[in-house]
Amino acid sequence: MNPLKYIAGAIDWGGTKLLVGLVNNKGEILASRKLATPSSTPESILETATHLLDECIAEEGLGKEAISSVGVTVPGPVDMASGLLKFAPAHAFRDVPVAGIVSRLSGKTVKVMNDVNACALAEQHFGVAKGIRDFLWVTVSTGIGGALVLNGSLYYGSDGLAGEIGHIVVDERGPLCGCGNRGCLEMMASGSAIARIASERGLSAQDAAEVARLAFQGNPLAVGIMHRAQQALANGIAATINVINPSLVVFGGGVSESLDLALIESLARKSTFISKGRFPNLAKTALGMQAALIGAASLFFN
Repeated sequence: MNPLKYIAGAIDWGGTKLLVGLVNNKGEILASRKLATPSSTPESILETATHLLDECIAEEGLGKEAISSVGVTVPGPVDMASGLLKFAPAHAFRDVPVAGIVSRLSGKTVKVMNDVNACALAEQHFGVAKGIRDFLWVTVSTGIGGALVLNGSLYYGSDGLAGEIGHIVVDERGPLCGCGNRGCLEMMASGSAIARIASERGLSAQDAAEVARLAFQGNPLAVGIMHRAQQALANGIAATINVINPSLVVFGGGVSESLDLALIESLARKSTFISKGRFPNLAKTALGMQAALIGAASLFFN
C-alpha cells in the first residue's frame, strides 16, 4: 500500500486568511502554513498558495511529485464540474478558473469547493457529524454561511446556493445587506454586524471577540448586543429547522466560539414546529478553524 495515496494537498482561500497544508485520510493535518490573504489578483493569490504547499511537502521530506491531488476551498459559489469560482464577495472577483490555475501551477489534479460546504464535508467525515445523515452547518464569522447535508450527502440546490442561511431576512426594517435585502441574518449576527452595532451604541470594542469578552464580564451594553445577535441566529436557525428537520446543527467560525448554544436553543425552540418534540442537537465544530482545510482534502477521500 502506498501511504502517499492517502495524503492530499489542501488550500483554504478565505476572505481574510490563506491556509495551506497536507492532510491525510484520517483528517490529520501533517504540515501547514497560514498568512493573511494577499490583496492581489486571483492568480497571484493561488500562486502564493502553491508555493506554501511546496513548503509543506518539503517539510514532510517528500518530493514535489509525491502528492498528486490538491483540494481548494474558496469564499464563494463554485461550478464544481469546472472548478470555476463564480463570485468572491470579499474580493469582488468573478469567474476565476481556480482548478485550471492551481493545476497549471502545481501539476496536480485539482478539485474546488465552496468553503462552507467543505466545512460540512469535513465535519461529516471527521467531526461531531460523523454518522449523521441530516444536519445543518452554520459558519458565524465575518459573515454567516450555511451548508446542508441531507440523506448523507451535501445538498447544493439547483444553482449551488443551498444553505445560504446568512441571507434569511430576520428583520425587514434592519440594515441594508450587500445582497440588496434588509435585515439579513448576516447583518444582524455576524462578527462584522456585532462590531458595527457595538460602534453604533457607543461601546468601545475593536471586534466581536471583544464585545463577547465584555459581555462575559457583565458589561450590560455588551450583554444586550450579544443577546440580540443570538436571538437573530435563533430565528434564522428555527426557520431552517422547520424546513429541513435536521438531527444536528453544527456551528463553526470564529464568532461561534463565543456563542451560548443553550440560549440559542431556548430561543429557537419558541419558533419551531417541533419545539415540543425531538429538537436537533446544537454543537460546536470539533475541527475548529481547520475545518475548511480538512474539507478541501476530503474531496479526495470520498
